[in-house]
Amino acid sequence: MFRGTPTVAARDYDGVIIGTVHDIWAVGVVQLGLAYQLSQDERYALKARQILLAYAELYPRLPLVNKSRGRDPKDVSFGKIHDETLYDALWLIDMAQGADLIWPRLSQQDRRRLQTRLFLPAAHQVAQPVQPGLNIVCWEKAAVGMVGLLLHDQPLVTQALADSAHGYAYQVRHNITAEGFWAERATGYQFYTAQALITLGQDATNAGVAVDLAPLKKLLDAPLQLVNAEFVIPGFNNSHPAHVLELEYLYEWAYAQFHDPAYAAIMRRPTRGHTPSRGPFFLDWALLYGEPAIPPMTPRPIRSVNFPVLGLLAKGSGRSNTLLYLKYTPVAGGHSHQEQLSFVLVKGGEMIAVDPGVNTYADPAHLRWYKSTAAHNTLLLDEAPQQNSTARCLAFGKTAGVDYLTMDTRTAYDSVRLIRTAALLSENLVLLVDQAQMQPPRKRLAIAYHQAGHWLDSLPGEPWASRRGGFPYLRHPRVAHQQRAVSLASRLPSGRLVRVSLDDSTPTDVITASDPAVTNGEVSSVFFQRPVAPAMAAAWCIALDGQRVDLEVEDVSPPQRAPRAAPVLRIKVHTAQGQRWEVMVNADQQPTSSGNSSPLQVQALTDSKTTN
Repeated sequence: MFRGTPTVAARDYDGVIIGTVHDIWAVGVVQLGLAYQLSQDERYALKARQILLAYAELYPRLPLVNKSRGRDPKDVSFGKIHDETLYDALWLIDMAQGADLIWPRLSQQDRRRLQTRLFLPAAHQVAQPVQPGLNIVCWEKAAVGMVGLLLHDQPLVTQALADSAHGYAYQVRHNITAEGFWAERATGYQFYTAQALITLGQDATNAGVAVDLAPLKKLLDAPLQLVNAEFVIPGFNNSHPAHVLELEYLYEWAYAQFHDPAYAAIMRRPTRGHTPSRGPFFLDWALLYGEPAIPPMTPRPIRSVNFPVLGLLAKGSGRSNTLLYLKYTPVAGGHSHQEQLSFVLVKGGEMIAVDPGVNTYADPAHLRWYKSTAAHNTLLLDEAPQQNSTARCLAFGKTAGVDYLTMDTRTAYDSVRLIRTAALLSENLVLLVDQAQMQPPRKRLAIAYHQAGHWLDSLPGEPWASRRGGFPYLRHPRVAHQQRAVSLASRLPSGRLVRVSLDDSTPTDVITASDPAVTNGEVSSVFFQRPVAPAMAAAWCIALDGQRVDLEVEDVSPPQRAPRAAPVLRIKVHTAQGQRWEVMVNADQQPTSSGNSSPLQVQALTDSKTTN
């Protein structure tokens, strides 16, 4: 048993349970209203009325509270049902929707009481002031809109739909990219926001208000280009992995609205129509919108694709495909992480190279580890985190059957340019080439890498510690100095052996540790640290079949290379099974002695075929 402290949000245990009970009652009003509409049994309407009128008595007496309990003047997110505006908005949406389902059965006196003591005060509380966080604003506007539609209050409806800076029309016009991604760039918030916008847009449409729902299709279509074989998308930025099959309720609505057969693969589940409510959400949208007949599933190809903020390299098909997600996403508010040029690697439905995503915002490790540069598969200098920065894609394409992407950033560190080239040499072999240019040289550049499982290889070394960035959160860190041709392997829960191999061009300090993140199961970390000259390069491979790979790096830059251009590199790759490739990396597409300025040239030496 825990003793709660209501004056401290983190220890207000009773408050959490009480808030959950409020949400259960609110969802219950929706369920009772639906039961009444389907059966015309007055008992359901009477019970919903009883709950609503009880809240009309309770709500005016509840105090306004926030998470800081009034101690932080910057904390302007207040609630009465919960201790922040967002969750009051979610509760209010259920209450308004449930009330709408029995509204004709209420007397004028009941309606007036609910309007003056519950719905109008709650709507005004939710609306002021506008909260930071784009997804939060969408839910607040949805709550205001629900009340406006229920009460035929035109100012509230206009505020929700047409507010020039925050309303529905503004959000779908300005915060959904041309490709269909939500502006906050976090996987989970893509769907969370879609639910808010659908709720408001569809209810307004039902009430006869003209609303453009077409942009919401893009919001639901874009993620489908990123799902793996299990219909899961990694949890980029402040997000858990998105299990799209568990979000089928959104696609029930989308299919009813747009009749796109691509949604059939998500909707055709044995549990269709049995989606349980979760938290404050009634999610059985198949009941509300579901079409009786849906089209048959068709094979869904997974292909390489590049967006302005994220690239996906794909190879193979079905449940054995290999997916490499590469991020060059600009910082987009508080849900972004400091991780330019990071990547996530998936084989079939199994995570190989792990992104930490998010644990819980209340955990101190959220800011110190989960959002840190060290927690991601990227590059960092002198153990310091990257700055809030931008990055860009330099090249994306396919040559000799090899999909590749090159990206860089000039703002992650002052006076430093970082470049990463990634190539899928085969379904089981990923090549990464990292380059750094800087003036003056820094002490060390580290390649951070986090792989599922635990390291099976033991390097000679000693305990290691750092007080910078997220490094103090690492468990059992050790360093082996001046290593060459490093190779480390881990065994995944499936039994798959995966090995990472580094070139032997420069002696490297290798720091190994256990990852503190618990959201992805057991994860092992490695940091390859190298001294930094004005220009530095490293080549490394991830072998998904456990092979050891030997790599050689040679600078073959032409004499006329531009002063600020990245060196042109020749990488020789040789696997333990005898496969060999020669890869030319030319990030800035400088003219070479052969006259070829392609960003990537590949020669598979085993079959003597060359394609540029």
